[in-house]
This record gives sequence, structure tokens and C-alpha cells, in this order.
Amino acid sequence: MIKLGQVLYTCDLEELHTLAGYRPRLKREAWVVCKLGKSKGLVSKVTLSNGSKFFKFDYYEGSRIRRKPNEVHNGFFKTEIAAVRALVEKKNPYASHDYEPEWADEWVKDQAVIKRAIAKLRGK
Repeated sequence: MIKLGQVLYTCDLEELHTLAGYRPRLKREAWVVCKLGKSKGLVSKVTLSNGSKFFKFDYYEGSRIRRKPNEVHNGFFKTEIAAVRALVEKKNPYASHDYEPEWADEWVKDQAVIKRAIAKLRGK
């Protein structure tokens, strides 16, 4: 169930290429449910805002749609740590010889940033 005033979180991995090399950064945003429309059956219209942007989507109540733990809608999570955990990948997709070795190194850096963020959020 989604409620008015509920805070939802998103997390994306940004790629920065500087003179020092590749530097991954986590971009975290908090969104607040600012408007709930009338529900028609199991579907209700939801409007989110992060202070400068609005995002509208249809919220489906029911277990028919597969979601990650604590995920409300595609990429919107109930807790900040769940949003960061969704970025964790178990296997390096660039480990094969088909890709350049720099891509595998960048993937390792990405996962290290994500794991450090999870450790910091656990310590809160």
C-alpha cells in the first residue's frame, strides 16, 4: 500500500571520466508521494516529487508483478539501502575475453562504491 507523504528512494550510478581516470559516483534521490488519484480496481494514479521534478505512474496493488524487495515501482524503493542494494551485481558481465580489460576494471570499481555505500548505510 502506498500512502500520501511516503518517502521513496532512487539510486543510479553515474560515470565520471576525469584526468585521473574513471570515477563512479552514486546519485541518490528522495521522492515524496504528493498526490494519490482515485483507485480503479487494483490501479491507482500516483504523483511523486523530489522538489524540482514531478513523476507520475500507475501503481498496481497486487502480487502479480515481480518486484525486488522493498520496490514500489520500477526503481523506486521504500528504503535507501534497498535502492543501493538493487545495483549490486553478483557476476562481472565484462570478465570474458570479448570485452576490453578496462571495462572489467570499471565494473569492479562500480561494485566497490556500491558496497561501501551499503556499509555506510548499515552503520546509520
